[in-house]
Amino acid sequence: MQQADNRVLDVCTQRLRPSQALGTLNKISGMKRRKFRKIEPPFWTAMMTFQQLYDGYSKSLNNAERLLSAGLKLFGEYSEIALGLFELGQEELGKSFTFLAAFIFSDTPVVEEFLFKDWKNHRAKVHRAFLYELISPLRVVIENGKGEYIKRGGVREKLHYEKEASFYVNYDGKQKKFISPQEDIQSVEVGNRGGTLLCLLNTALCVKKVLDDGEGKETNYKLFSDLAQRLLCLEIYQQDMPAVFESFAKQSPKHARIVDNLAKVLPKSGE
Repeated sequence: MQQADNRVLDVCTQRLRPSQALGTLNKISGMKRRKFRKIEPPFWTAMMTFQQLYDGYSKSLNNAERLLSAGLKLFGEYSEIALGLFELGQEELGKSFTFLAAFIFSDTPVVEEFLFKDWKNHRAKVHRAFLYELISPLRVVIENGKGEYIKRGGVREKLHYEKEASFYVNYDGKQKKFISPQEDIQSVEVGNRGGTLLCLLNTALCVKKVLDDGEGKETNYKLFSDLAQRLLCLEIYQQDMPAVFESFAKQSPKHARIVDNLAKVLPKSGE
């Protein structure tokens, strides 16, 4: 128990240098630093300002919201396509979390490498969206008509397989036949992915609302970015979050105000 308490204390107090953050991301993605290939100009350009990062962050959230909306409109007649749109929306949401962790590096030489390290890594992006659950674990649950909760989670081995099954005709080697998305996609997995995206997006929009509040928007984002980076790069579990938030709030009155305002806007159980 003492060992666990010490780990949580380390998580709450540890500050990541840019080199540490990049090194951790390399470990997460299973790549060595020397294998990282820089993107050629003009995409890889000069140091990014806060406003440039904020523009990308806002557009990522907006695109996730639009993909959710489009998926919901197609849910009935074209459910198989809706699944792919929900999965793409979750990728964009994961990208927005990377922006949150990158704000602390704005106007520094390392920001582009940190941001674009996994820019096209679909697996990394879709899983980073789940980090919003650390901020708010509240989920939507669906009953099956018998008072039983439908099990959440994907039915496929990997999340990005949902997107492939949604848009492409595949060949089933076991059945020796071609399978269309309409035949392959189950309604329960469409509902699961849509419900997951809805919950995660709601938390993400609450975070944006709090950080946008007041005149010190840039300060808010850079303060919260330190927390987002720790959630991204360190081993943190849901049970650690009360201590993590408490430690964050004690750093200054501005930190405390962010935590207090998050508690006000995030939905609570039963709401």
